[in-house]
Amino acid sequence: CNYECGYCSQRFVPHAEQTNPGDVGPFIVQLTANLTSAPGRIEFWGGEPFVYWKTLKPLAEALRALYPAAHFNIITNGSLLDFDKNAWLEAQGFSVGLSHDGPGYHARGADPLDDPEKLAAIMDLWARLKPLGRMSVNAMMHRDNQSRADVQAWLQARFGADVPIGEGAYIDPYDEGGMAAVLRD
Repeated sequence: CNYECGYCSQRFVPHAEQTNPGDVGPFIVQLTANLTSAPGRIEFWGGEPFVYWKTLKPLAEALRALYPAAHFNIITNGSLLDFDKNAWLEAQGFSVGLSHDGPGYHARGADPLDDPEKLAAIMDLWARLKPLGRMSVNAMMHRDNQSRADVQAWLQARFGADVPIGEGAYIDPYDEGGMAAVLRD
């Protein structure tokens, strides 16, 4: 991931130096050899899937060709979106969950909604997918983000009154970072 959210259970997972689009073919062969039926849902999440765009794109396209009826979902912090990726997501039939904690976003790092270029890309994707029922904003509740009402009001002010809000739930304290994000020890 390109962020280091203090409460993320994957923040200690070593980052791959790079990915290789050449790994897609062997992966597909192994996958299809081991599946007994077509998946109904395929999800891409993270860290941040768009960090590995050069491999994500051919992998998703190969999976879409094999499983045209599967529901595709991706979870993103939105910081690496651009207009070309947005068009691709729409064409591939993805549903998108934008990870954003609303007023408690500072726990994640720099807010992509504060960057005009990133904001434009996020709102472009919102305009493409929200009318199709294929986009939501997903918030985590934590010590600095306790009010669901505040999260809802904050997100509605930016995305409209009918923003679908998913919830990543409350932080599960499994280490020091998680402990710092909860109300009790």
